Amino acid sequence: MPTTNQEEETEMDITQHDIAPSEKRVVHRSAAAPKFNAGRRAEIKYRDLGLEEATGGQLRAEMMQVRTGVSQPTGWHYHTAEVQFLHVFKGWVKMEFETPGVITLAPGDSITIPGGTVHQELTSSDDLELLEITLPAKLGTVNVPTPAWARTVAAEYGDRLSEVQKLGHASDGGA
Repeated sequence: MPTTNQEEETEMDITQHDIAPSEKRVVHRSAAAPKFNAGRRAEIKYRDLGLEEATGGQLRAEMMQVRTGVSQPTGWHYHTAEVQFLHVFKGWVKMEFETPGVITLAPGDSITIPGGTVHQELTSSDDLELLEITLPAKLGTVNVPTPAWARTVAAEYGDRLSEVQKLGHASDGGA
């Protein structure tokens, strides 16, 4: 039976992919015996959900649980990944971008951050738990000077802001 072009394209999209069959596998992570990764930040626990292993490094998924909330800005940075996706399950985190500006993510909220988007985390609750998915799995971080468009947050964070902006955070990670 002949198919339409749309059906043919859909079939091709499903059957053609960039992950070699030898790199794909079923990966199970048990809640009873979680696997934790060394994290980008000491104040966060990073639970590996197995997506990096299952996709041969194409994607990464981690549950992030804050041990101590972010009490001051992390410093301006962007990620070298194609995309970073965050979904908050518990607590909250306040972030700053050129657009949409300063936002607070609360339980049930999610955000998709294209690679190269300059941002910073301002503060978070002590009970923050969120899912992070990145494409590809390896997420690099590049610290940058304060952008000209940055909102004025000195009144909220006082002198600590200039210190944090100078320090930034690890060059191989960051939220």
